[in-house]
Amino acid sequence: MQKKYFTIGNNFADKLIAKDSSASNMKIWLRGKYNIGVAYGYEGNVEKEIELIAETIPYAQKMGDKMFVANANTSLAIKYGTIMLYKRAYEMFLISQKQYEEVGTPEDMLYHSLAFTSALASMDSLKRMKSVLDIAKINLDLIPNSFYEGPYYAELGLYYGKNGEYQNSLNALNKSYEYYKENTSSFYLKLLYQRYAETYDKLGDFKKAKEYTLKYINFSDDEHSYSDKTGSYYTLAKFDAGLKNYESAYNYLKDYITAVDSIRVGELGNDMQLLEVQYKTATKEKEILALKNEKSEAALALQVKKSQTYLLGATASILALLLFLGFYAYNDKLRRARKKRT
Repeated sequence: MQKKYFTIGNNFADKLIAKDSSASNMKIWLRGKYNIGVAYGYEGNVEKEIELIAETIPYAQKMGDKMFVANANTSLAIKYGTIMLYKRAYEMFLISQKQYEEVGTPEDMLYHSLAFTSALASMDSLKRMKSVLDIAKINLDLIPNSFYEGPYYAELGLYYGKNGEYQNSLNALNKSYEYYKENTSSFYLKLLYQRYAETYDKLGDFKKAKEYTLKYINFSDDEHSYSDKTGSYYTLAKFDAGLKNYESAYNYLKDYITAVDSIRVGELGNDMQLLEVQYKTATKEKEILALKNEKSEAALALQVKKSQTYLLGATASILALLLFLGFYAYNDKLRRARKKRT
């Protein structure tokens, strides 16, 4: 629905800048194009989102709108990270970091730095991740009671966990939890449960790891993919086995196998749908080819028939000409014979 209205609005903007491409009208058009891209992203079409956002950047550069360019480049970096093109994401983050350093506020730098650390964590680039977190902390200290305090400590906890500093990780996660504990529907709270479980697992505290895994899987938004559930059931089985709760571990392992089977059935269903589409396409192509052959044969038969008609017509014309010449010669011979008699 968002995409529909954004598209309608951008169509008006297209007509507007066709008549008057002033800076104010171009800004309306740019934001409309950008928002359509974001709407595609909400639908899961990240490639289209990247395409449309990338289209806006040259226009914004030409207009000298440096903040728009920095925001667009950061958005592209985040989206490249989403589709696991981490090298490209890293390059885009470096570009937008320099742009924010030139025109951004401390809040802009915080937003950028925390998005950048998530990509660096996926790349296991821990040294660079810490340096970007340090930039985030400098800017966080400039903003009292910042919204970004919770996300900052969540990312810091992730860094310490990946670096093997598990107590520091728990301390950072606790600070983030203090920020979110009243907001029971926050996505970050769900994320914190997962990170707590991972850290306690590394510490060998399977009881705490199980406790936070259950909080994660039973989170109020109930938005878990099959892969989330599969991984959670497996880790719960592992934690109960570590706690010598073998019956419970066995049951979780059965849940894990059921979830894996569900994924395989889903994948099989997708494969079957793909094969069905391919089969129908091939059948359709075969029908089209047969139709083309049929048309070609009909056209050839028509051509042969036409050729035969032309040949018969030509033969008849030649015969008629020969008959005419013969009749003319015969009459001429009769005239000469009459003249001789007289």
